[in-house]
Amino acid sequence: MTTPEDDAYVYTGRPTIFTGSATTLTLPIGAIVRESATAAFADAFKGGAEAGNAIKDAAGYAVIVAPKLTSFSYEYKQLKNIGFAITPTASVVVDVRVIDAEGATRWQRSYSYGPTEGSAYMLNTSPEEEISKVTYEALYDQFSAAAADIARGAASMGAGAAAQQLAPAVRATAASPWHAGHGAT
Repeated sequence: MTTPEDDAYVYTGRPTIFTGSATTLTLPIGAIVRESATAAFADAFKGGAEAGNAIKDAAGYAVIVAPKLTSFSYEYKQLKNIGFAITPTASVVVDVRVIDAEGATRWQRSYSYGPTEGSAYMLNTSPEEEISKVTYEALYDQFSAAAADIARGAASMGAGAAAQQLAPAVRATAASPWHAGHGAT
């Protein structure tokens, strides 16, 4: 579950290192968070996942998850490639909560695994798209880890029917939906 304000959030800012510092990126990061969270949880949970802004029929769900972006930065790394190519890099921190039907937090954890690097390129007329891709990938991977943690927690607590619905399928970066042709726009 996300808020309409979070879904509508558009990031505008500069990279955190010198390369590209004269540029400004505008990224619909709220939509990317929602899409990547929905995809990661749908891939991990047997019954799939639905995105929403309100709790409708809580009894119809094994778990209600509330993902939130807490930090985002990006870079165009050039020194790594001895100045001949650019490596798009994104760093994200997300907070993931499991909430009950009333919205009270029952479990919470932050996820941050450092920078995620995309494929290096020599010339690109849409570097923003490369940052969008690597941001989606970083978020998807963190939400996949969260889904696995939630499933393990439900199983270890003997959550009965709920635990049966949660089947973690932690996927490597290369198997993320972005690589399958889905993802951020």
